[in-house]
Amino acid sequence: MLTIQFQNQEAINSLETYSIIERLSFALYGLYFYVIKFIIPLNLSAMHAYPKVINVFELEILVPSIIGFVLTIAGLWFSIKNKKIAFGFFFFLLNLVLMLQIVSVGRAIVAERYSYLSYLGLLIILIASLNATSILRKFKYFYYFISILFGILLLILSMQHIKVWKDSEVLWSNAISVNSNDWFAYIGRGNYYRSKEMNRAAIKDFETAIKLSPQNFENYFNLGDLQSKMGDLDGAIESYSKAIRINPSFSDAYINRGQFYIQIQDGEKALNDFNTAIKLNSESFIAYNNRGNLYLLAGDSEKAVLDFSKSIEINSTYAKSWYNRGTVYLNGNIDLAIFDLERAKELDPTYFQTYNNLGNAYFKKGFFDKSILSYKQALEIDNTKASTWLNLSIVKKEVGDYEGALKDAQKAKEKGVLVPESYFDQLKSKINNSIFQ
Repeated sequence: MLTIQFQNQEAINSLETYSIIERLSFALYGLYFYVIKFIIPLNLSAMHAYPKVINVFELEILVPSIIGFVLTIAGLWFSIKNKKIAFGFFFFLLNLVLMLQIVSVGRAIVAERYSYLSYLGLLIILIASLNATSILRKFKYFYYFISILFGILLLILSMQHIKVWKDSEVLWSNAISVNSNDWFAYIGRGNYYRSKEMNRAAIKDFETAIKLSPQNFENYFNLGDLQSKMGDLDGAIESYSKAIRINPSFSDAYINRGQFYIQIQDGEKALNDFNTAIKLNSESFIAYNNRGNLYLLAGDSEKAVLDFSKSIEINSTYAKSWYNRGTVYLNGNIDLAIFDLERAKELDPTYFQTYNNLGNAYFKKGFFDKSILSYKQALEIDNTKASTWLNLSIVKKEVGDYEGALKDAQKAKEKGVLVPESYFDQLKSKINNSIFQ
């Protein structure tokens, strides 16, 4: 019950996805699979996906289902005759009930990593059966010998299989070795490569996933996301467009494609995409934020503020919208700018530009100490920004720290900003005057 409660809507398939006959076939296939893996735990994988085309009369489903049915009947028959076998059989079944896919959870038809507890039931059946036939008493030492050998074998296999879970690359590579036609495994490994900035390897895996599942719109979305990070904006736009052609209601693809239309300076198409995304999902705070940026670039501050405000209304923890609205207010209401930028700083204390703009806002209000602090905090995040060094120099000059202002101006010049020589001369003159005074 808790598993079903906490699974999201995408994890649990609707009842219409598979027929009753198909679900029974999955359950019987699962019983066969888990019993076989109990005896021969080979070809284990993090993902055993459903067949591409579900046909209960295909041999790969039909034969295991028949064996699973026979095992079920045998379990029920012997349960009637022996209480210990009955306990073991139902202990095994009840601990597998969610994994038998009568209620389809996730995209895996079986998952051996959830079977460990249930296998206690099969062990009870095994011992009860041996006791019932007096085999244990007659061949006790032989049984001990075989059990020890089998236990050592399982220990070795376990130690080897633990290595599969080292990281996502090894895990999904193992899944691919077990089933090279599962597109999901390539996406998993591709995401790992992307996180490690192994972009070419990631693209190769994403493209393989698309070949294996050309109608899966999310695969094109993943590819487009990576292409954009590699600077291939045209390729990214094309990938998002393919995702949209397959699923015209996929709002995230419109949001991302619109963002890249902005970068190639096609504002009309970007606006259409953001409008479509908002129409599809009126609660998409990212779409409102991105459309606000587009309005801001077009010089329409009023519409930009409305969209940033709507984004904040939907999700008050989205730092970018607070930052963007605060930046617009910098050219008008400084108090509101400071309020929004401080909120953005609370939500995301790692964003350089928030501190930089706060420094600008406090400077305009004449709060020089706070302005200096904000610029320093910005430079702690990124000390390569020449303009911020110059801004810090100017504020220090205002509070009479001429030596500090001179050092920061020299830093700004070193970082590449053009600082007039007259500014240096002015600071040096102030320093000299203070010495003589």
